[in-house]
Amino acid sequence: MTSQPDLQATVIFKDVSTDDFPRLPLPHNDDGSLSKSRIAPGSDSISSSTTRFRETTRQLLRNRLIIAALVFLISMLIANAVFLFLGELISSTAFSRTVAAIALAMALYILRRHPEMTLRSLRTLELLIILVPVAELLYVLWTRTEHLAELGLPDRVPALRSQIAAVASLVITVYGIFIPNTWKRTAIVAFNNK
Repeated sequence: MTSQPDLQATVIFKDVSTDDFPRLPLPHNDDGSLSKSRIAPGSDSISSSTTRFRETTRQLLRNRLIIAALVFLISMLIANAVFLFLGELISSTAFSRTVAAIALAMALYILRRHPEMTLRSLRTLELLIILVPVAELLYVLWTRTEHLAELGLPDRVPALRSQIAAVASLVITVYGIFIPNTWKRTAIVAFNNK
């Protein structure tokens, strides 16, 4: 009767005798497969941690998009109220701000109504929430510049541009604070030439 040699995994270090280290047997199941009994609970695989990471990212993005959309919506409503109070509200800019506010309100409604949106859908809403204020700012700059030119007040255009630049800085700041991005995603967006 010949006995089979005990085949246990051993790490051999260079210039060190294996006799100095005790051999620890690896746990095996009855069928000979490697037992998972020594793996920490909750670390079944990399895919489960990746899934948890994606879910956490999705939830964080959704919550941050709600905040960003709300900040933009309130800012537009306050801007309309201030211009109305000052008597400088032009019907075209009031209309554009109202359309932008409705688009942001719809995005808020969708975000609140559908909490299980996919990450891809959330990124699409992210584009909407950021592009709506930017498009509205560009439209306001164009129409207000035209309006000042018609009134014969071209000297007020630089002040208007400064105001628009300040509001654009607010948009960039809100985006930077509330929308989570990794450096890789930022680099892809910034340097994508496609």
